[in-house]
Amino acid sequence: MKALYSKNDEEFIYELEAFLCKARSVLDTMLEDYMGISKKEKLRPYSFEEKAKELQISKHLEFIKP
Repeated sequence: MKALYSKNDEEFIYELEAFLCKARSVLDTMLEDYMGISKKEKLRPYSFEEKAKELQISKHLEFIKP
């Protein structure tokens, strides 16, 4: 890791944790703004599909289908 990242381990972990928090925040915001799935709701594997069907958003349904 040191060869690829010039900072020490503590700085790397701090920056990684900050990145992961921000990445999660983006997902939460997208789900709430575009699908109406609140951060307070328990997100279940089928929540996304249920909401897409309810809102009749075919692109979202295509996204989750294999």
